[in-house]
Amino acid sequence: MKHRLTHQRRAIAAMFMGLQVAIAPAFAQEASTASAKPPHPESVTAAQNWREENAYTLGVQAFAVGYPWIHLSKTRWRVANVEQTGPFEGVMAYAPLKNTFWHGSRLSDEYSRTGVSPNGDTGYGVAWLDVGKEPIILSVPKVTGGRYYTMELCSMDGDNFAYVGTRTTGQQGGNFAIVGPGWKGRLPAGVKLLPASRTPAVLIAARILVSGNDDFPNIEPWWQQLRLTPLSQWGKTRPAQAERLDVFKPGDPKRDPLADFRTLNQAWSENPPPAKLAPLIEMFKSVGIGPGMDLDQVDADTRRGLERAAAAGMRMVIGNARGLGKAPSSNGWEFEPHAVGRLGDHDLYLERAGLTLAGLVWNDEAEALYIHGLRDSRGESLDGSKHRYTVRFAPGEKVPADAFWSLSLYGMDYNFVGNPIKRFTIGDRTRGLKRDADGGLTIYVQSDSPGVDKESNWLPAPKAAFYLIFRGYLPQKALLAHEWVPPAIAPADQ
Repeated sequence: MKHRLTHQRRAIAAMFMGLQVAIAPAFAQEASTASAKPPHPESVTAAQNWREENAYTLGVQAFAVGYPWIHLSKTRWRVANVEQTGPFEGVMAYAPLKNTFWHGSRLSDEYSRTGVSPNGDTGYGVAWLDVGKEPIILSVPKVTGGRYYTMELCSMDGDNFAYVGTRTTGQQGGNFAIVGPGWKGRLPAGVKLLPASRTPAVLIAARILVSGNDDFPNIEPWWQQLRLTPLSQWGKTRPAQAERLDVFKPGDPKRDPLADFRTLNQAWSENPPPAKLAPLIEMFKSVGIGPGMDLDQVDADTRRGLERAAAAGMRMVIGNARGLGKAPSSNGWEFEPHAVGRLGDHDLYLERAGLTLAGLVWNDEAEALYIHGLRDSRGESLDGSKHRYTVRFAPGEKVPADAFWSLSLYGMDYNFVGNPIKRFTIGDRTRGLKRDADGGLTIYVQSDSPGVDKESNWLPAPKAAFYLIFRGYLPQKALLAHEWVPPAIAPADQ
């Protein structure tokens, strides 16, 4: 017994050490208003008692660890319940039925208001699955013409657990079983078992390469042939109709300061956190956070601490998502950790939370490598009201990516920004790109036109703060090793 308790204490200590960096920004703001001289114990007020501070401390850490469950629960409810009409139809997902695909009818644009930093290169598809009771078989038709595609399978914790697509399973398609945690059983002949999801709820984020909006009719037959079939319905000539995706509606933090923690409690009840977090979850339960917990039962001091923690936790996640300087910068560009897409496996919880806010779910590096352009070559934040910028590829410079590369621009709400030429992404397949006289390639990133003769290479920016994302799909060795870096984001008017 003594050995077991010692092991648990060490495990808890290790987890807390990993979270110390995560919670520091939240504590910094709280601490800035405190006296440098600690108060005498007898002068501590009720608002500063140990129960409130204990709830605040644990609540901030719970927010960092659990934010993906909160954000994905909100996204799932919207996809299942908010029908998209007008300019939003075709780019905003609406999939009201369980285990069914929605797919877009045009490239993401300024009406794709999902706040996920979408790409402007592929048609998107989305499906929410429930594999808690039985496996779902994903049937993928053959992809012709060498067209790149990928299907990213994610658990409710925001991390990937499997892939189907060009890189992993090839262009011939096939039948693939998506199973929940702990599932054991037999599959029909010809059905390949994928790695198991960590949660009963599963998100599929599908992408298929297109050359422009006029290419979408060519991929429509492929979308129509995709199937998601519960194992119990496999082989039936008339399978049962899909059921409605009946999911709980998360609360609104503007109305209830504890809404996000209530959402987390319900999300963790339905999609439990991994076993390795058990020591932390037990401590979170002491302040009313965890599977099956009721926040209405906590005392007033604990509630005050949790209200502060929810606000600080959200500030912390936003700060990480916009994390200027959180990684070493080269030419204004910053790489995500190599573990992106599987950050929970490496206990990088705040990093995962920030990326969940900024992009919902992120590909593994082997599939697609994202490089963030957060500042210019002088170290200043990007702002179209202050500067014009250029990104110039040298003559003969090759981007080490086998599928495609692109450069996209976003506002600080993680969405594309409307512009007069309806261009949100520029890359190796952009029609009409012009080379410089020496064979180089200059991209103009600015709010006003660089001139009619240069508009072919113009990526419009807002007269406000913005950021860039450089994508390399199917990255080669130099890109995977973070050795190749995009050209500098150079102020053109310095």
